[in-house]
Amino acid sequence: MNELELLNLLITIEHNLQSAKMDVQYANDTESKQIAYQTQKEIEHKIDLVTTDLIDIADKSQSEETKYSVINQLNHYVEQINLARPGARLTRNQGMMLENMLFGNISMDINNIISHGARGAHIPAYLEYTLSEKNSISIPELSTFLNNEILIIRSIENVNFIKLRDYYNQFRIRVQSQFMNE
Repeated sequence: MNELELLNLLITIEHNLQSAKMDVQYANDTESKQIAYQTQKEIEHKIDLVTTDLIDIADKSQSEETKYSVINQLNHYVEQINLARPGARLTRNQGMMLENMLFGNISMDINNIISHGARGAHIPAYLEYTLSEKNSISIPELSTFLNNEILIIRSIENVNFIKLRDYYNQFRIRVQSQFMNE
């Protein structure tokens, strides 16, 4: 198996784990609960094996390409948001009902690249701007944040999909900490 096949297998097994955890919670009797719990443990073991395979695989060219696709995606956001006229700010909701849709879109783009080993990038050409500080984010602040993210992902050595997924999880925490816990 190559890296992408292992990644897809890992994602499938992780979905199976979520189902198994629900089976444990909703088991009606002790025997059913024990069987469901045993199934959950077996799936967790499979996750450990596939994770180890992803870390130890010799050809990591696909995760290396994915790393640079994430960098490319972040660069597209930096480039696009800096095209705004001076004094403009980005709306958090981007015309949607969700308060932090801007961050959701950035996060989804990065997750899609990492989860699918995608090449290329989504160019965020239709970002919505405002002059109001209400429900908006400073372009220089977001630009600085994204440039720091580029430095973080560039610094990942001996890249593999496990490290990229860890990066993504930490990225989400950093976004939430800096922009959503106001």
